[in-house]
Amino acid sequence: MSSQPEAIEPLAVEYPGGSYSVLVGSGLLERLGPLVRALGTAIADRFLLVTDENVEPLYADPVLRSLQSAGYRASVFVLPAGEGSKQLSQLSDVYQACVQRGLDRRSAILALGGGVVGDVAGFAAATFLRGLPFVQIPTTLLAMVDSSIGGKVGVDLPQGKNLVGAFKQPLAVFVDTACLSSLPARQLRAGAAEIAKAALLSGDACLVDVERLAHSVETHGWISTETSPLLLRAVRAALLCKRDIVVADPFEQGPRALLNLGHTFAHAIEVWSRYEIPHGEAVALGILCALRLSHARGLCEPALVTRIHALLNRLRLPVKLARAGLCAHEILACMQTDKKRKGTALRFILLRQPGAAFIEDSVGEAEVLAVLRELDPKPSSDRS
Repeated sequence: MSSQPEAIEPLAVEYPGGSYSVLVGSGLLERLGPLVRALGTAIADRFLLVTDENVEPLYADPVLRSLQSAGYRASVFVLPAGEGSKQLSQLSDVYQACVQRGLDRRSAILALGGGVVGDVAGFAAATFLRGLPFVQIPTTLLAMVDSSIGGKVGVDLPQGKNLVGAFKQPLAVFVDTACLSSLPARQLRAGAAEIAKAALLSGDACLVDVERLAHSVETHGWISTETSPLLLRAVRAALLCKRDIVVADPFEQGPRALLNLGHTFAHAIEVWSRYEIPHGEAVALGILCALRLSHARGLCEPALVTRIHALLNRLRLPVKLARAGLCAHEILACMQTDKKRKGTALRFILLRQPGAAFIEDSVGEAEVLAVLRELDPKPSSDRS
């Protein structure tokens, strides 16, 4: 990102009983103390900053200095990096840190990192002492546009993702776009998968903007003066999309499920791969499966499938999955513990066109297997 990217106005997220702001801009970490102080008296003077081993050496010190300069006492708890930290054993370690650091019910937990940190720290905040104040400070593009807002927090079980969790609304979300400059291209691409998903849910105009972003990334790279305004525009559009949906359905009783476009496939692929395929890349594959399933049912034009395949390719996101043909039944089996299922029926989000998604609970196993097999890079006749 450029050193002085365009600021984005705060976005208000309402939920039953309250609201919070999502503030987006450059240099927020250095100003975190005054920003937290402006939240009012909901927080006392003690914080536990939860981060991971990748983020801690980059950003923990400026956050601590800013908090301390504003009169707060803060300490750090560092998780191992990666999806493996989203488990009950790591959550127990966070609880122990809360006890050892003397947190009380007006102390706060701050999540500084990507989606894993936000989920674990948020679930700890939802449950320690039956609930502590919580602030999200996402540092990855994926967390900025997706997991940091909406209040869903939780951990995985060996059988599936996010099977243990809660709704915990933050006091605020601070998105420092300067953090994007430290991300490897693979993590930026992972966030772009969720941006593409949001564009498909929003409509063709947003999708065109993401296509322009992909062109700029191809030509100028992710971190450039040419790409920066397009990326910020895409971030804002994705945030608005998710904000509008979660405000309408804060506890995922109806339309909020639309945000799971591609995710029934994606979560199963993640579990099947033992998380060697990270979330954003699995989402790209899942979006492609959802569109092919929509097309197979006669819901969308083949041109839309081709268009999204090309977009994901340009963003250098995966559109093929080795062994998908041989292992389609294994991936399907991983769907059986998906928390989005309705009884024994799996829940998929299908699409008629950009901006016209809907929930479908009557998809047969043969249909699922067929689109999973289409991910295989080898023709069916070549499979051993």
